[in-house]
Amino acid sequence: MAVAYPNQIQVIVPTTNAVTTNPFPTDQYDTVVVSADALAGGETINIQALVGATTVQVLKLDGTNATLTASLLGLIIKGGLPLVFVKSSTASACGLYMSPTLK
Repeated sequence: MAVAYPNQIQVIVPTTNAVTTNPFPTDQYDTVVVSADALAGGETINIQALVGATTVQVLKLDGTNATLTASLLGLIIKGGLPLVFVKSSTASACGLYMSPTLK
């Protein structure tokens, strides 16, 4: 993982390809801000948690899916479980970045 800016981790290098990441551990963080830089239209980055050997959908406090979209380019996620990010193919090169807050 490359560092994009101080305290920011580049989880997905900007690409137009669909990408599913390896699990990213967050147990050492209190929270993480997850943000994308170039989503448009129906393009998404879905946020899942690894529970055992299974990924489950992360939900926002309102009960809806924690999914980055063109109108929601960032979310704060509580640390703890490893996170998996599922990026759709995109028209422009889109990256995913994480800014953690240590416990």
